[in-house]
Amino acid sequence: MSDFRAISAVTAVLKYMLDKEFDDDFGNDKIIISLRAPHTIESVPKENGLNIFLFNVSTNLGYINYDMPMRNNKGELISKPLVGLNLDYLLTPYAVDNDEILVQQILASTIRVLHERSVLSSQIINETKKSFVN
Repeated sequence: MSDFRAISAVTAVLKYMLDKEFDDDFGNDKIIISLRAPHTIESVPKENGLNIFLFNVSTNLGYINYDMPMRNNKGELISKPLVGLNLDYLLTPYAVDNDEILVQQILASTIRVLHERSVLSSQIINETKKSFVN
């Protein structure tokens, strides 16, 4: 069961996962992954990167009535219901001198990684946790 950190944990796992894969794809061309509001990205960036911005959170209609809260005869909550959410991210690649070819390569690499790893496994979640502790 998750808590109030669940949404930020998904964002952290995405950042960690992409950061790992970008090292393989781009080698010496370091790609910085940021988690900022889009308007804070410079119009002419000084580094190559990808910005991940959570712009919308909505209830997943498939899970809306999946698990209703249970209460005892006094009305006290005895089980926390599951809440299915859709997290919509805006992915913004950027490159030094607005190099459009590199921007498209960063976007293509991002799409590949997210397609190949469409489920966030417990292994990648645990690796992400360890990276924050170290």
